[in-house]
Amino acid sequence: MKMKYVSMMAVIALLGIHTPVHAAEAAAPAAEASQVVIVDVKKIATEAKAPKAIQEQIEAERKKVQADVTKQEEALRKEDQKLAEQRSVLSADAFEAKRKEFKEKVVAAQRSVQQHRTKLENAYAQAMGDVQKQVVGIIAEMAAQRKFTVVVPSSQVLYYDQKLDITAEVMKKLDEKLPKVDVKL
Repeated sequence: MKMKYVSMMAVIALLGIHTPVHAAEAAAPAAEASQVVIVDVKKIATEAKAPKAIQEQIEAERKKVQADVTKQEEALRKEDQKLAEQRSVLSADAFEAKRKEFKEKVVAAQRSVQQHRTKLENAYAQAMGDVQKQVVGIIAEMAAQRKFTVVVPSSQVLYYDQKLDITAEVMKKLDEKLPKVDVKL
């Protein structure tokens, strides 16, 4: 019985040792056929024409909103000062009613600012989503033409040979295809 066990273990050991060698040999041709390229997505998002245009439009709208907010804040400050001056003149009930009304105006102004901020963030995300779709499409076209099998963002790689970097080509094609995106506010 012990002899059968030992011989069976020997057969299993031989199969176990032999199998990974065959698996590695089978994987070797596939690995040789793979072509990996790198894309610097952050660079495209900051230096390509469309993202720059998006940023400019968002910044212009943000400045308009900030100017309105500044006007609202100044009006609320004046109203608060006026209310403080009237405190001694008004009855407690009248003052409390005016104070409540003022607080409601402050809350409404804060809500308005938050709505504008959310609107800008959503518009930016949608516009950059359009850019991202174009980038993915461009990379897919290049992959089909040049037989890339793997495209990796440069932020996910510790080191790579610059010959693998296709960022400049992708950005050039993006600038040609999508020089500007109109932000929908």
